[in-house]
Amino acid sequence: MLLGLVYFLNYLDILIYLLTALGLVILLILLTRFLSPRNFDFEKLSAYECGFETFITTRTKFNISFISVAILYLIFDIEIILLIPWALTSRFLPLFTFWVICFFMILILVGFIYEWLLGAMNWDEDN
Repeated sequence: MLLGLVYFLNYLDILIYLLTALGLVILLILLTRFLSPRNFDFEKLSAYECGFETFITTRTKFNISFISVAILYLIFDIEIILLIPWALTSRFLPLFTFWVICFFMILILVGFIYEWLLGAMNWDEDN
């Protein structure tokens, strides 16, 4: 019985942290629910996140620049996710790993230049 109490006391800090975080989240949700103004107008209800109005049919033409930029963002985000652990552990790794990362960076650079030459970064209306 006493051993179980010792184990519980070891995790008491984590329990207090979780309960405090949960209480803060609930408090903030309730405060925004009751204190925020509720005046909905056309601007608030419009489709401002995607940059264009919603479709009437699925055959409507639209500008794909937003999708191209999102794909480029994901590519470079994945690159950063892979490079940070490598940079932190690079002095403990063999020289072969350095050349593998250099090859990876060259591939990413070639893909970026290819996208640039195709015009993925142009914001013309005819894309």
